Order: sequence, then structure tokens, then C-alpha cells
Amino acid sequence: MVFTLRLVEYFYPPKCIFCGEIVEAGNNKYSCGECERFLRPYISTGLMRPTDKFEKLVCLWKYEGMVKESLKKYKFNDKAGYYRAFSIGLYEKLKQAGLEKIDGVLSVPLHKSRKTERGYNQSFLISRMLSGKMKVPEMSRLLIRVRNTESQSLLSQKGRSENMKGAFRVSNPFKIRGKNILLVDDVVTTGNTLNECTKMLKDAGAGKIYAAVVASARER
Repeated sequence: MVFTLRLVEYFYPPKCIFCGEIVEAGNNKYSCGECERFLRPYISTGLMRPTDKFEKLVCLWKYEGMVKESLKKYKFNDKAGYYRAFSIGLYEKLKQAGLEKIDGVLSVPLHKSRKTERGYNQSFLISRMLSGKMKVPEMSRLLIRVRNTESQSLLSQKGRSENMKGAFRVSNPFKIRGKNILLVDDVVTTGNTLNECTKMLKDAGAGKIYAAVVASARER
């Protein structure tokens, strides 16, 4: 298996997700040294808001510059492979935050029509890899998006909150009951999406809900 991976990397060397330069194969990294100079770990302290329903928010980077451009490519330009870099970085941040011991991981769901259009759920790809690294179940199938909402980026703050109401449903509350869950998304801005998902999970009997995102557009 290791030999096969090395062979793949030889013919298809990994590239930096920020600038596209080839990076050293086999080092489990997906960004070049030059870009890493400009990446700063994002301190999650101060990211929580009084209206947040989840217990803690863990964030890898600020949503700006090359991080913002990389996430846009990941979501809209068919760069699904970027999930590895985001997952690896987020896993290390979760360990630092002491959030390794949870009962399961799930992602913010896409509506089926949006998923068909895009070809994948960008948050699920990260959730799936995190569940493997954390050795806990991937539970995304238990949270369903029942309404195809408008894009949050096009709405006012009040409109974003209204847009998310009733958009999600727990498919099997029995499997959620009493579980401490890590809820994964790519970006947080107002937090309305994460909060609505958290509300539905807690209404179904979940224990504590922790949120993890690749980047935050929130101002401190």
C-alpha cells in the first residue's frame, strides 16, 4: 500500500493548495514552504458569540487572502482533493484544543440538488477523513437538509437566520441521543448554519456539540 502511494506521488506529485507549486512527496503536507510563511494559526479564542448554541468553535485559519481563494476553488472549481490538506490541518488543531474524545463526527449537509450540481459535499469529505483519524463513527447520514436554502452570502444577517430555520432534520434521533458530536463545515460567518444544525441535534437528544471549520470570516 505504501509503495503504491509512493508510486502515485512520483507520477502525480502533490501540489500546494495555495499556489500550485509541487511539494515534497511523502511529507504529509499539502502546502509549500513559501506559502506556509504567510499562514498563521488562527486563535479560536473570541470566535464564540452569545447566540451560539454549540459548546466550542475550532478554526484553522482566517477566511481571507490565499485561504479564501483556496476554499473557493475547493467548493466551486472541482478541487475536491483539497480536503486532505484541510482535514490534516484541522485534525492537528482539534488535538491542540483537546477535542479528540468525542462520540462521532458529522458534516453540515448539502441539499441533494446542490450536491448533484457540485458533485460532492465539501464538508463531508473533511468529516469523513477526521472520523478516520479520530477513530470515531462518521454520522453525516443522520442529519439531512430538507430544504434547498438560498446562498447565505447573498442575504442580510437577519435574512440568514430566517433562511436556515427548518432547513435540517435528524433522520434517526435514537442514534444521536446522548452523543457528543463534532459538527464540521468549511467556513463560518454569522454561525446561523452551525447553530441551526446544533439546535436540531440537541432537540433530537444529542449531548454536547462542538463545531470545527477550516476558516472563519467572523471578526473578533
